[in-house]
Amino acid sequence: MVRGSAEVLTASARIHAACGDQDAATGLATRAVAIASETGSARNLRAVLAVATA
Repeated sequence: MVRGSAEVLTASARIHAACGDQDAATGLATRAVAIASETGSARNLRAVLAVATA
């Protein structure tokens, strides 16, 4: 996995959350957290956690 994938998934999660599709947003955020954790990217982890807690 690459960090860029977490960024794309995070952006997609934000869009789905804004449109009210919480199931899709949660699934995307979960995948983004896994990638951010796997790659050790604190920036991506902070970004996706901000979406997950919004």
